Amino acid sequence: MVEQRDAGNQERYPETSLVDLAKIVVRRRRIVYGTFCLIFLAGLVFALLSETRFRYTTIYSLGQPEKVGSKELLDVLISDLENRVLPRVKKAFLEDHKRKLPFDLSVKTSAHDSVLIINSDASQIHSGLVLDTHKSIAQALVEREERFLSLARVQLESRLEGINALINRLQEIDDPGLPLADALANRTEIQVKLSSERKGEVIAIARESLDKVSGSRALIGVITVMFALVMGILAAFLWEFVFKVRESLQSGREGSN
Repeated sequence: MVEQRDAGNQERYPETSLVDLAKIVVRRRRIVYGTFCLIFLAGLVFALLSETRFRYTTIYSLGQPEKVGSKELLDVLISDLENRVLPRVKKAFLEDHKRKLPFDLSVKTSAHDSVLIINSDASQIHSGLVLDTHKSIAQALVEREERFLSLARVQLESRLEGINALINRLQEIDDPGLPLADALANRTEIQVKLSSERKGEVIAIARESLDKVSGSRALIGVITVMFALVMGILAAFLWEFVFKVRESLQSGREGSN
């Protein structure tokens, strides 16, 4: 019984071999050709109209990268960029040109948290706009860091005055001992920080990358050919399926009549 049922299923649903699939592709080759040409032409137009994009990088080295408080300075600058400077730049461009910036602005730090890196991916026709935008951002970084360092300098000078007053009082004691030594060490440390203060430096402004960051036209062409070929074959199978369904429905109607 089982063998008879299997034989009946094979007669109703015959297996399809690779040869049968190849015959379908050959029989529906016009569908394959048409789908292939349509998708290939669409990909070709896309490749010709797509812009070649490069990465433009601005590098800003923080002042006193190895000193205490540099991490705090980094957090302040990143927060100021993301919450004030970049939104202001984008809003100003939108108001002046009635459209968004034609490129993105991203901010990241170096491995040692001593360098800020600003990247923009844009086409070369927008390189001048990228340069002006990055210049304004770098200027905002310089001004913000100067305010931070100025405040830090005032705090250090205030601490230094307090320590000098403490040292004067301790020196009036006959045997100040360890407290005087600690106060002198703290004063020396603060004086070193004040004397070694270094402002930030703009290392590069909108430096263009040597390599393209967008896909090359040759790569787009290869992907388009492969995709068009696959879609052409699938379209042939789909058309064959639709044809078989219509044929089955027509035969069913004729049988019922």
